Amino acid sequence: MRRVVAYHSASNADTTRDQLVRQASAVRQAMQADMMHDALRADVLRAIYAAKDSPGDAKEVIAAVTEHIEIFRKALADEDLRAAGTEVQTNLAKLKPALDAYLAAADKQTRLAFVDLKAAEQAYPEFQKAFEELEPWMEKLGDVTQHESETMQEAAGTSSSHSRIAIFVVVLFGVGLARSVSTTWCGRTSAPSAPRWRASASSSRPRP
Repeated sequence: MRRVVAYHSASNADTTRDQLVRQASAVRQAMQADMMHDALRADVLRAIYAAKDSPGDAKEVIAAVTEHIEIFRKALADEDLRAAGTEVQTNLAKLKPALDAYLAAADKQTRLAFVDLKAAEQAYPEFQKAFEELEPWMEKLGDVTQHESETMQEAAGTSSSHSRIAIFVVVLFGVGLARSVSTTWCGRTSAPSAPRWRASASSSRPRP
């Protein structure tokens, strides 16, 4: 029985470990996406300043925006994040319209800066609005993902404690059973055999 409990505990431990690893990955992806949210605004500002002072950097700046958009989308599409809890999935679904609008605005604003700087500067408030509309959704995604991770860690700790208690109880039961059997066996083997002793004593007496 102890082996059964140990096996069950080990199996649960493996499952819990895998869940914790995946949840940790989900938290990292949410953080990555949040960083790209800020990085794209920095890219747009860089494009505006580069268009004034270093127009030759256009290709490099546009490539950076394209890369950050790709990283942003890849982080939010990560399988571990998509496998997270219901609250995380709900938030991902709700932020998508704001996400799509923001990514499109970032790409458009960056390219516009190197074509028509004045128009890009005038359009910047609209881009900033797209940034701000997405921001609370990104914050909430980070919060719910982190909360789910903390809840899972607490549950893992409780499960581990229960497993240790179960093994301890089984060990105690086994020790108690072993002692009981030992005591019974010793009692049987050490008890004198009265009939045989008496028979032996009788046979040793001298006959008249």
